[in-house]
Amino acid sequence: MIVADTNVTVHLFVAGNLSQAARQLFAYDGHWIVPPVWPHEFLNVMATYGKSGGLSVHRCVSTWRRAWEIFGPRIVPVDNDAALSLAIRHRLSGYDAQFIRLAHEHGVTYVTEDRRLREAFPDSTASVEGYLSGN
Repeated sequence: MIVADTNVTVHLFVAGNLSQAARQLFAYDGHWIVPPVWPHEFLNVMATYGKSGGLSVHRCVSTWRRAWEIFGPRIVPVDNDAALSLAIRHRLSGYDAQFIRLAHEHGVTYVTEDRRLREAFPDSTASVEGYLSGN
């Protein structure tokens, strides 16, 4: 089981430089969980793709629906009081703190492409490639 960042989950659905590795990770360990903030972040990513012209409105909506089918049931509550404390102590966004806190609560790795978060929490985070290679 892993906590998957939105910057990883999106690559299961939208072609990009991380798509192949994200699919490999999902095949390797498909038990991904996400905090309740995940749908808001994913929806925002889809809105950004649509506004920039990277994807059509139809594609954004269909991608959102497919992602919700897969990840809606994988949303796991997080202790938001603890996430807030973590955010303040480590100068994180409240969003990032929820992902980190969820990983800590479940004793699993938070897989993210956010280098700053990986540097701040080296014992509980990994990049997609790092997780696949065991580092």
